[in-house]
Amino acid sequence: KDDPVAAFWGLGLVAERKFFEMVEEVRPYLSHTDANVRAAAAECIGKLRVPLTDRWLDGLLDDEAWFVKCHAAKSLGEMKAVWAAERILPLLEDREWWCRHNGADALVLLGEAAVPALERFLEHSEDRFARNSAVEALERAGWFEKKIAEASRGNARALRLLRVAGHSGVLEVGEVAVLRGRCHYYEGHPMEAIVRPVRALARLGVETLLLTNA
Repeated sequence: KDDPVAAFWGLGLVAERKFFEMVEEVRPYLSHTDANVRAAAAECIGKLRVPLTDRWLDGLLDDEAWFVKCHAAKSLGEMKAVWAAERILPLLEDREWWCRHNGADALVLLGEAAVPALERFLEHSEDRFARNSAVEALERAGWFEKKIAEASRGNARALRLLRVAGHSGVLEVGEVAVLRGRCHYYEGHPMEAIVRPVRALARLGVETLLLTNA
């Protein structure tokens, strides 16, 4: 315990050999004075994946060392710790790029459970780079494909209203988002329906809108 180097390599060995019975002995190292040891302990917990131990990593998401936060987030993602989605989100606004990167990776690993938190984050974050990371996480989690499939089935209210010839009502997402068609006020639709697609794009983090006509 007094030798940080020995502790670091020992924790790696416990993780590699899957010594599940030693998980309680790993816990004290999560608060070790050496940041490298804390990071190794967080990674070890993630590798062992013993039920309920994911909660031990909560405090490390606020660690003073950026790489400790990275390891904690990654382990929580690998452990499918659904409760941690809201706790991981602030990493998307961290000053360290690696924290943003690992935070996004962890949220992707959480899958659909992280989607509601990511959607709320897009609404409230003022950091455009963080919003980009959130959109990327949603894309990697399959959110866009799901929304496009819903639109294709006619479940998206705004797109279902399109009736003008040449307006297919398809939302295509790649490097840019493309709305192929829109509904019009003169068709008798309420203004709420007309502005809904643009507001949806804004929630996705879109800041520049290019409108075209025939």
